[in-house]
Amino acid sequence: MHDLFSDTIARLRMLAGRARAAAVRQRRQILAVCVAGVLATLLAGPVSLAIPTTCSVCHADTGEYEEWRQSSHAGVACQYCHVERGYLGGLGNSVLLLSEAGRVMSGNRSDVAWVPDCGCVACHPDIGDEQPFTTSGLRMQHAGLAAGGYRCVECHAEVAHVRHPDRMPQPTMSTCAACHNNVQVSGRCETCHSGERSSDEARRRDAELAKTHGGNWKSLHGMGDLDTCTLCHEPSKCEACHDIPLPHDSGFGANHGSVAVSGGRESCLTCHTSSFCDSCHGIEMPHPDGFLPAHSSLANGLEDPLCIRCHTTANCAECHKRHVHPGGADEVQSQ
Repeated sequence: MHDLFSDTIARLRMLAGRARAAAVRQRRQILAVCVAGVLATLLAGPVSLAIPTTCSVCHADTGEYEEWRQSSHAGVACQYCHVERGYLGGLGNSVLLLSEAGRVMSGNRSDVAWVPDCGCVACHPDIGDEQPFTTSGLRMQHAGLAAGGYRCVECHAEVAHVRHPDRMPQPTMSTCAACHNNVQVSGRCETCHSGERSSDEARRRDAELAKTHGGNWKSLHGMGDLDTCTLCHEPSKCEACHDIPLPHDSGFGANHGSVAVSGGRESCLTCHTSSFCDSCHGIEMPHPDGFLPAHSSLANGLEDPLCIRCHTTANCAECHKRHVHPGGADEVQSQ
């Protein structure tokens, strides 16, 4: 009996040893797969992007590959624009490439591919060091744009691929006016415009300018960035037609009620639709005739959000204290 028990214990120990050895082998196999995966990730981005036909596997049907082949950058492989320089940059792009491949296979493709400035500067090392120059009727100096935080692709998105406005909009006058506001940088026309191009040609190149300064400018001029109007136009020009200072100041949203009441709803409807006012206020604004006698059926107490958006409880008490029944408020309070 003792020998049988000893044999059983020895056999169990042997099986346990084998199980531990198998577990160790399994962990080593998993580690080897992980290491191989990391190495593949490190190499996948730079290696595959060095061969543009690899990119065409996913991008042929969307046009990017053919656009690149017919561009001025046809001799520049994808990696030189789309891969960050340096080890960590390359690793990050490899991870992005693999995640993008996953999105392509799942049908959730990203529309925008990152192009770091270092990719441009590697081939154009003198950018930013040059003297101011004129191109297409505009005086330029890259150093100022770089200092303002603008990336190369914001102006040059079409050098290798067709610019898609929904991905990377063409810069407009409003883009420039963000800095050329006569505070940070001069906003005078001659600062940037050499006069070599006509205003009609400028409008054709600037979609926003074409809309706000084209044939239908009277109806559409408010659809641009109103903060840039005063670069060229005196505020009195706006006020002559609108009867109020424009653009609205920062506190106008809180104080516009008095303007709307004094000028009537029509003064607002010059630029805004009725739904514009009503979508914020939740009810027809300004209040229509007959609103006062009927407002008790609309108001849900003193704290109704529709009311306190414009009124305070003091506004209510100002009128209601005279209408406490029976008798007047003063009479009731004196009792």
